Amino acid sequence: MEPESREGTVMPDVMTVAELAKRLRIGRSSAYGLVSSGEVRSIRVGRVIRIPAAAVDDFLSADPGTATDVREWMTQHQQEPTSA
Repeated sequence: MEPESREGTVMPDVMTVAELAKRLRIGRSSAYGLVSSGEVRSIRVGRVIRIPAAAVDDFLSADPGTATDVREWMTQHQQEPTSA
């Protein structure tokens, strides 16, 4: 049985990174950042990443002081341009 969201729509037990981004109303790169940093738990099967719905609920209910600012994380993890 799939859980119901507040809006009354049925939510799947797992979601893709794109679905996570849509649910959080953030960009796909920011969603990948949350997953790769471990702030949002995920399951990796080969090259496929799935996020349990419970992991998103845990992230949203976490103390805001413990969550990394996604923009700050992205700035810290951007690769420096290489000179040719």
